[in-house]
Amino acid sequence: MRTSLCRCVLFVLASLVCCEATAEPRVDRRGDPLPPDALARLGTLRFRHDAPVSAVAFAPDGKFVACLDHTSRVGLWDATTGAKVWHCDLPQVYYDPSQRTQESLAFSSDGRNLLTVDAKGTISLWNVSDRKLSRRFRGFSYRTSTIVFSPDGKYLGGSGADLSEDDEEAQYRLRLWNVATGRKVLEIGSKIAKVFDTYAFSPDGKFLAVHEGRRESLPERSSDWRTVIYELATGKALFHVVSDESIVGFSPDGRYLLGENTLWDLNSGREAGTIFRDEKDYRVKAISPDGRFLASVEDTTILFYPMPRPSLPALPGISEPSPRELELLWNDLSAPEPSQSWKAMRTLMATLRQSVPFLHTKLQSIVMPEPHRVARLLADLDSDVFAERQRASEALLELGKLVVPDLRETLEDKPTLEVRQRILLLLEQIERRETSPKLLRILRVVAVLERIDNTESKALLQRLAGGTERATLTREAAAAVQRLKRHNPQP
Repeated sequence: MRTSLCRCVLFVLASLVCCEATAEPRVDRRGDPLPPDALARLGTLRFRHDAPVSAVAFAPDGKFVACLDHTSRVGLWDATTGAKVWHCDLPQVYYDPSQRTQESLAFSSDGRNLLTVDAKGTISLWNVSDRKLSRRFRGFSYRTSTIVFSPDGKYLGGSGADLSEDDEEAQYRLRLWNVATGRKVLEIGSKIAKVFDTYAFSPDGKFLAVHEGRRESLPERSSDWRTVIYELATGKALFHVVSDESIVGFSPDGRYLLGENTLWDLNSGREAGTIFRDEKDYRVKAISPDGRFLASVEDTTILFYPMPRPSLPALPGISEPSPRELELLWNDLSAPEPSQSWKAMRTLMATLRQSVPFLHTKLQSIVMPEPHRVARLLADLDSDVFAERQRASEALLELGKLVVPDLRETLEDKPTLEVRQRILLLLEQIERRETSPKLLRILRVVAVLERIDNTESKALLQRLAGGTERATLTREAAAAVQRLKRHNPQP
């Protein structure tokens, strides 16, 4: 027995001497290098930061996971092997959990860019392929809570706070920047005692979930905190749920909103499940792109959990609508007040056996207007009769983006001053995308069909996507079809 033990010890020593002689760096059982003079490693470096992790983000293709720790170090990890592929150190300050600073990372929808926030409130845009800095945006001087990309990747949004001129009172704001130019395109400020904590775009880009509360409740949370769902087309609230949990994001199909430990069903506005049922203080940090997994952290380690699959709760008090009631719901879809339209959307989603056939009769794919009609309207812009010029402008405005190329082509032909002024005004009105009742109905009805997600609704979306590419209905339907294909891949 002693002889065998001595032989084993001699074998290990001989192996170590051999390694010293060849000067090869020692590695652990996963092939990661060991520190100088270390003989072995208990555990692994895979998915492990040097400090507690405060933020996690999945790349859209699922190949990488990005993490941010309390020392302001950003790490990029191979999602399959857990190996670290890159890291950088942002400007560091003392970590204060009550300030909720530096807790946000975001990948662009194509996975090519990664957003980070440093302690000074500067938002940095990194190229994932070469790990180089692409652009910086001035964020918030006092605290930056959340940064996110819009689903189309054209804009990035941030929530945080700036100090007032006397540096005594923080003003909380939501901001939106153009990624290509770096310019700020939208800002929502709060002069009242309201705090914007975290927020997220829905996958279709039509809704914005905002976690907000009152300053007096910082850093503690109370019943003053709530998650509000806004409609971006109108900028108005649809509904809210009382919750002290920060927002993690929407499920990829847009049906659920995930807090740090709670799943909310957006159709009913009710709680649909709890993620962690034990007493450990776990919090969800990110959702995988396919919606199958959730990422949480325990100190310095990233943990993965399966996404709950709750059944959609039935909506209380909703019965099958009559033909007359369906017509009223159709009218409500164009209402300027989103709370009214949301009730109609919920009813249509809950009564799909009646609503989908009804919408088949109401919706037609958009075709290009006859060329001679467009030419006649453009000519009437220079009519000697004011009423005819006005009617032509109104008709062209109604056609909207369908005639934008024709309007620009007419401008290039150097028309009269009257025609030029009218065309410039038309282009400005069309590009502003004023929330007309017709446009609101298009956006909302496509959202309804996408969330129903059955054979009949997908067939209708496919038909609508076959219209002219210039039409808003066509583009919205085509985008919905592509999102549904990603969520429901063919076997």
